[in-house]
This record gives sequence, C-alpha cells and structure tokens, in this order.
Amino acid sequence: MTVSNSNSGAQPMFSTESMTATALMTAAICVVGPLSIPLAGGVPISLQDFIIGLTAVLIGMKRGTMATFLYLLLGLLGLPVFSGFTGGVGKLAGPTGGYLVGFLLLALIVGKVSDMTDSWLMIALALVLGQVADMAIGTVWLMLMAHMDLKAALFAGVIPFLPGNAIKTVAVVLIGKTVKPLLQKVIGK
Repeated sequence: MTVSNSNSGAQPMFSTESMTATALMTAAICVVGPLSIPLAGGVPISLQDFIIGLTAVLIGMKRGTMATFLYLLLGLLGLPVFSGFTGGVGKLAGPTGGYLVGFLLLALIVGKVSDMTDSWLMIALALVLGQVADMAIGTVWLMLMAHMDLKAALFAGVIPFLPGNAIKTVAVVLIGKTVKPLLQKVIGK
C-alpha cells in the first residue's frame, strides 16, 4: 500500500525509497544523538537538534518527524541513543525529557517549511522557530521536574545553548543546500 502526500509528483510515504531514507535518518539521529558535553546545569550540549533539523530539511516533514519519533521510541525502549549514551523511560520522564519531546515540534516545523519552499532564509528561520519551540517545551518541563523558577531554568537550559544553536542552524543550512538537491533526485521531493 502506498500513501502519497498532497504534493503532485511527490514520492509516496511508504515507498521503498522513502522508508529507506526514514530508516537511514533515524539511524543517523541514533548515532549522533548520544554525543554530548555535560554542563553544570544538567542539560548537556548535544548534536541532537542539529541532526534532527538536518533530517527534517533533507527528507521533509512526514519522514523527518517519523525518523524523530522512531529515535525517541528507541530511546524510550532503553537503547542508549540519548545524550551521554543514555536511554529509557527515566531519561524521557526526567528533567531534560521536555527537550527530547520538543524535538518532534522541531522536526514538524522545519520539515513543513522545507517541504513548502527552497528558500534557505525561510528554512533558517524555521530552524530558529523549531529550536524556540523545543526550548520552550524543554524549559517548562525542566521547571516542573527540577522545581526551578523560570530564570533558573533559562540559565540552565536555554542561555548557554544560544551560540551553539546559531552555529548548528548555519551548519544545517550549508549542509542542506548541498545534500538536499542530491537526495531529492533519489527519493523525490
């Protein structure tokens, strides 16, 4: 059974090429996701948002969100795919779990814009918006789970990461500009 999205000429969601792209990007997230540098505030610097943003740019909203969901599911099941080679329900339900859940919004926002336009400025803005959405969910979650006030949560989970997020956004755009046209030839838009 094939299900295609509303774009005419688009690759069906469940084609061999589409499922392969989703599986490969899920694997990429699982390989890159655990790489992190712990910080004193408890929220590590990681490349998870970088690879999820890149995934959404490269394979679009539906496949990118599915790859992100599969990554979260694998981590929930206990595979060590989260930052610091951790996994399990405790990690997802813990103080930094909101940032993990927020990755779904990051993938949705970036993927949707990437599906709609080839404007790299718009895609960069979507990356920023997706990171803001992820950080908003993560910050509220951190406040609730770690019993922090807003200021403490912002200084633990947002402020230290802004320069790195800017660098990651530029990197996603630069890599995406090169790789996306090549990938579209294989799996369709």
